[in-house]
Amino acid sequence: MRHYTRAEWTSYLHDVLSESEREQYDQHLYSCEECLALYMECLEDGKTSLPLLTDEQQFADAVMVELSRHGMPAVRPQIVSREPKRSQVKPWYQQTIFHYGVAAAITLILMSAGVFQQVFAVSTHLTASTQGEQQSSFSDRLMQKAVTVIDTIRLSEQRR
Repeated sequence: MRHYTRAEWTSYLHDVLSESEREQYDQHLYSCEECLALYMECLEDGKTSLPLLTDEQQFADAVMVELSRHGMPAVRPQIVSREPKRSQVKPWYQQTIFHYGVAAAITLILMSAGVFQQVFAVSTHLTASTQGEQQSSFSDRLMQKAVTVIDTIRLSEQRR
């Protein structure tokens, strides 16, 4: 990869290169960190030789006019208001406090009807029955069945 010299970057800054050379320099800046650093140094050194911007608004308007000449729409920045608009206020049934109130009311109804006690009783019964089944594990039951099958085969061979 060829690196450009300080003099070449200075000529790039002063816009004395042809359009094709400028494109080559642009592409090189995207891929070379060393030349980008050198370009930034040249830019800092040449800061005093660059024209000063006296009226920023006039410059911005001139850029927008030039953009519209090239077929690009002139984009004006929109100022975003931080104040909530009246149309953004949610109706009462979409408010969070309403949802909490409904959830609390449903919970009280279920508690007074005894639904939670019944669920607790069923879960206790299921836990007790599951613990009884766990005393003989699956592998133990499988082993017992295998031993039974082997014993059956031995008995049938002995009878012959």
